[in-house]
Amino acid sequence: MRLATFEDKNNLHWGFVFPHPETKEDWIVEPQKVQKKIEWYISTKTNPFLYVPSFFPKQEWPKTLRKFLEEGDEAMYTLQQLETFALHFMEQTDAFILLECAYRAQDVKLCAPIPSPRLLLGIVGNNPAFIRNHLNTPHVNLVPQGHLRHQCTALGANEPIVCAPMPNFFWAYNVELGIVIGKKAKNVPIEEAMDYVAGYTNVIDSVGNPYLQAYPEITKLKDIYSVLAYDWAGKAADASCPIGPYLVTKDEIGHPYNLSTINKMNGLLRDRANTCSMLVGIERAIAYYSSFMTLQPGDVLHMGASGKDGLNIERKHKHDTDIDVLECEIEKLGTLHSPIVYKDIDWRDSNDESKALHVSATARQLIKNDACKLDAASQWNLSTVRNYAAAYGNYKNVKEVQGIECADIGRYFWVPPSALGKEDLEEFTFEEGYDLEISIELAFVVSRIAKEITEKDASNHILGFIPLLSLTNNRLRDALISPSLIREPAIVSLYKRWNDGCAIVSGKPTAITGNEEGSITLTLSVNGTQTLNLNTANYVHLSAHYMEIITKYSTLLPGDVISLGQLGETYILPAEKLCQGKHSLMMTATGLPDIKVLL
Repeated sequence: MRLATFEDKNNLHWGFVFPHPETKEDWIVEPQKVQKKIEWYISTKTNPFLYVPSFFPKQEWPKTLRKFLEEGDEAMYTLQQLETFALHFMEQTDAFILLECAYRAQDVKLCAPIPSPRLLLGIVGNNPAFIRNHLNTPHVNLVPQGHLRHQCTALGANEPIVCAPMPNFFWAYNVELGIVIGKKAKNVPIEEAMDYVAGYTNVIDSVGNPYLQAYPEITKLKDIYSVLAYDWAGKAADASCPIGPYLVTKDEIGHPYNLSTINKMNGLLRDRANTCSMLVGIERAIAYYSSFMTLQPGDVLHMGASGKDGLNIERKHKHDTDIDVLECEIEKLGTLHSPIVYKDIDWRDSNDESKALHVSATARQLIKNDACKLDAASQWNLSTVRNYAAAYGNYKNVKEVQGIECADIGRYFWVPPSALGKEDLEEFTFEEGYDLEISIELAFVVSRIAKEITEKDASNHILGFIPLLSLTNNRLRDALISPSLIREPAIVSLYKRWNDGCAIVSGKPTAITGNEEGSITLTLSVNGTQTLNLNTANYVHLSAHYMEIITKYSTLLPGDVISLGQLGETYILPAEKLCQGKHSLMMTATGLPDIKVLL
């Protein structure tokens, strides 16, 4: 099946895609509407049917495609039966009445199949050319090296990629095979991983380097974490990651490692390759990521470039009115068209929603639903967090502790929101055989949609502050084979913050003044003994700086959490002690709720 999410009259719908009986163009029908139409037909006195098909569900169909995927394999099988029945009904009985409840795909706005994916994870360096063409590389670990995008990066078919303004234009792209997770996945064996795939879609991995151009001083920082932070910040620019046009279920695809990939621009071929060009396959990626975090239905993994990595977008206009369009296709998945908007050539009408409301489809939907802010701290909880980012190396003695330089421009990485743990007292399960690294941090919560916020205006977009207790270990790093690529240990060290519930927060956001933010004392006690006593005066950058840096090119949404990162030294609880009974942790922060954890 081909499944789609689309917008009609400001409302989101989803359904299966079928060719019009005569024109063969794509139409989309909602399961709920087609079932009701068939039931009505059967209820008429002169119809030839004597029964309603037994597979028709008694309850209503889910309202979104993500909710449908959460229903599991049985729901998918039922939808396949409904699609087959509906197509035969049109062929043999009455096509006209079903077309009454269908939408012509060309007449509606196609969204990403899963709008605003909870997890949009792109794998880098996943191509033999990275090894074949780098002669000094002795070997590579078969570990997926992934970066996260936040929700406002996702686009649907035919929506414009809005290139962030920069003095010297640079933008590049690739089409990549997108994997849509079909059911909750945790600790999945490699041989069972494909059971957790709902289907596939095209993903255009587009990227510019706006941060490097806006802040040239950051190019002086050569440590791998700085390189990754500023490079990946460009990948997370708003409206940069088209997905679609459809989710094609895996039964339609068969062999996912033998699909042609074609990149075009303005009808001209830029690159062609095949999905067999993967170092790390789908099964290994799902097994690996699910070993430390839970994958959920609707999560999207895109598997990296199959051919040349990073096709530069060449501006070869004959006229200022010309529109550049990327055309990206993977065999059996259809073609994803994405027009490009430049700073100096903006062809959009003034009433185009991507110009009038917001470039991000996610932000536009919140605006339309009057959900663009949280009015009170009581409205916030972990379920409202759409995006979570954590600062890196943001404390004054970072060179002594971690061996990297302080940065004039804050470094940060996006982290899965599922890494934020439950509030109040909880029992945290640790992994035996590994030291537990504990850091104490201050985080803030965003109150409203925030884009291009200056430090001066940052406080108007902050709901309040929360304490954060981070519990991590180096299991993934220790599993690497050495010598490794310099990027590999750095990326897996970042993954340790991706574990489910490893960043524990407590209470509701508390409003504090700018002066107070820079003078909060944070302490950690282990089994009643104080082990860390730090002050936020040790942070290099505070919330206002990170609000300005992040929102320069990325939109933050109400409820989002930004951690100012590790405040200084961490406390190590050795593996041998961890196994000797239970341990109690308590974090306190001046004027904020305590955090208590039982290991």
